[in-house]
Amino acid sequence: GEVTTLANGNQATGSGVYVLGSALDVAGDLGIYSGEINGSGNTITLSGSFINGAGGFTGNVILDGTNQTLTGNTVFNDLTKTVTAADTLYFDFTSRQSVSGALTLNGAASQLLSLRSTKTGSAANLMLDGSAGLQTLDNLDVKDNDASGGLELACNSSTEGCVNSGNNTNWRFTTTGITGTVYTDSGTTVIGAGKTVSIS
Repeated sequence: GEVTTLANGNQATGSGVYVLGSALDVAGDLGIYSGEINGSGNTITLSGSFINGAGGFTGNVILDGTNQTLTGNTVFNDLTKTVTAADTLYFDFTSRQSVSGALTLNGAASQLLSLRSTKTGSAANLMLDGSAGLQTLDNLDVKDNDASGGLELACNSSTEGCVNSGNNTNWRFTTTGITGTVYTDSGTTVIGAGKTVSIS
């Protein structure tokens, strides 16, 4: 279809809207400089960088390369990057990456996935939709990242192996603990050991 024609170097494909009829595996960078790519429920797996110059994009992306960069203002349905060896995902500091569905960013124990801005000291923007967004964040090293405008991104340092390397906004790297004594009545009889207390 149009995507195959485009890949073969013929950009005069008519509509300017390229609709995927199946999953697409891109070995290298994907640049959208005009027109639009509509995933139509299909997933793009990308080994290079995602460059949204001035085009439109609707769809799911899996990043499976190394040292990849997200450039240009883009709204992803789902965005996924999972690594088993230490790697870095770069975010263009001049643009915002938004996720309306599931944001999945996972490193591995002692093999962290680092999230970095393309300009050290200037926070890049990553926003997860506040009403429908889901997040799975583990074993990350995060620096210079601003998640304002969406859900707070939670990646616990003690239980999920995450590192706060500074200059992050709307990220939470710790959980709030509750300590104290639980009573069965108005403060006179301790509930005792071996009991489970649920708080909702």
